[in-house]
Amino acid sequence: MTDFEDNNPFAGSDRRLSSSSSGMNSDFASLNIQNTTGSAIDDDDSRSQISMQNNHETENDGSATPRRTYSSRVEQILYEYPTEEITITEAGKSREGSSRGVIVYTIQLREIAVRRRYSEFESLRNTLAKLFPTLIIPPIPEKHSMSDYAAAPTKAKEDTTIIEHRRRMLAVFLNRCKSMKQVRQHSIYQKFLDPNVSWNEVLSSPPVSLLPKQILKAPPLDPASESIAHTYLPIPSSSATLRNQDDPTYQNAELHAKEYENLVSGSLEKVNRRIIKRYSEQATDLSELGAKFNAFSLEEHQALAGAIEKVGQAIDNSYISTEALVSGLSTSFTEPLGESAQFASIVRSVLKFRKQKALQYEITTESLASKKATLETLERTEQEAQRINAYLHRDHPNLNRGEPVNSNNLSDSSTLPSASVLLQKGENQSTSDTDTTTLQPASSESTEDSTESVAAARLEDSSALFPPTHADTVTVKPPSHKKKRSVFSIPGISKLNNAIHSIVDNDPETTRRNNIGKTREQISQLEYALAAAKEDVALVSDSVKQDLLRYQGQKEEDLKKMMLAPAAFNEHNRNILY
Repeated sequence: MTDFEDNNPFAGSDRRLSSSSSGMNSDFASLNIQNTTGSAIDDDDSRSQISMQNNHETENDGSATPRRTYSSRVEQILYEYPTEEITITEAGKSREGSSRGVIVYTIQLREIAVRRRYSEFESLRNTLAKLFPTLIIPPIPEKHSMSDYAAAPTKAKEDTTIIEHRRRMLAVFLNRCKSMKQVRQHSIYQKFLDPNVSWNEVLSSPPVSLLPKQILKAPPLDPASESIAHTYLPIPSSSATLRNQDDPTYQNAELHAKEYENLVSGSLEKVNRRIIKRYSEQATDLSELGAKFNAFSLEEHQALAGAIEKVGQAIDNSYISTEALVSGLSTSFTEPLGESAQFASIVRSVLKFRKQKALQYEITTESLASKKATLETLERTEQEAQRINAYLHRDHPNLNRGEPVNSNNLSDSSTLPSASVLLQKGENQSTSDTDTTTLQPASSESTEDSTESVAAARLEDSSALFPPTHADTVTVKPPSHKKKRSVFSIPGISKLNNAIHSIVDNDPETTRRNNIGKTREQISQLEYALAAAKEDVALVSDSVKQDLLRYQGQKEEDLKKMMLAPAAFNEHNRNILY
């Protein structure tokens, strides 16, 4: 693992760790999430001593509690200072690893500074979404649109407005993740803030490398852990619907999230963009007008020149206030408004994940019931075949099971075919368009009638005692009667049918028993998967419900700040003007 300082292009005098930014800093920006680094670095020693004392406190029985150890300085800061704000102090171009240069963002957590690219932020968010599919992971600012790249590819990447927007929203993303206990305590989030860790190595090592391609085939609360039962679960279609009635709590949550997303994205954002555009145009006009009045005042003398200059100064003040209004609305209203629309989309994806887990349980239940019905049918068929074989062997102990039934072998022996051969021959007879096979012994003519009558009587008795199954039919007709040919008969179709049957299913008894064994194995797997699916639905529902409550409280706080932001800014402007 490479040390960060060895590859740091900003090391030395160029390194800036201050909380100031190259973007616009106005008093109104404080209405958004604070981007200032605390000045508590000096009292690290005192806080560490207090922490050590707390770690050595004794329990009631007098035994000392074990001292907590940390794997990194980042983990220690996140544990001891959970309310410490993460800031992005700088966003600038770096040519490290790229000849054209890329934009890197300097992340500041107390005395620790680490630089990450936008693509690394994106991979962090995608990884967290896979590791915690039941949590509402905060969004990051969207990528450039195709129209921006088509108009000006270089400008789209280096636009200061877009870079500053990303700098603010990426800081919000990191702080929102830090406020979530599960994310804050995970090693992936901690390594992202660690300057001594290579992010590419993190993405190619456990637990990220252990994540399956289909999160639905993994335990929902720990997708990186392997589970054999989850590999048997089906993958429901994205458009599938539940047959059973779902919990109305989740249905209402999904409906409200969809309505909120459509409202914000379809109406509020469009109106807000038009208002911001008009204010920006007004600020530009005021700037030009103030410059004209100031130039005009230089051409006049005495009292008139002073009056014109004061008018120009008043217009300049209006320009400054309007420009500050545009900046304040962008940072404290427009950006949170767009973020709330992204949150609504994320809520819908989390609810969709829960719905797919419920579909997994439903589909697995139906598959298990179907396999059990198939096994019952196969076992019933096997029992009937065994009963027929037992009856035939009772009267013919020298019965050769594997010998096919035809006139040649019956001419040398008086043995009868087994139950499976009879069932197979009966099936061939039902699909054949030729004459039914007659039993003709090779003895003298004086005993021909008696032999045929005995064989026919025994076959008729076995058919009466054991009726044919759903797939097997035994038909015995007197040898004197022949089957009438069909009008649409095809010459040679009977031979072709017999040849196909002999190739496909040469040993029907073994095939039937193999099918029974495979079906039982599938039932065992489905029962194992059904137990896992049932547990997953309960765990996912509970986790999603808890995170929805957390998000609802956060959403209400964000809406309050958004609604109070314009009023606070108007008050601020009034104090400046008067």
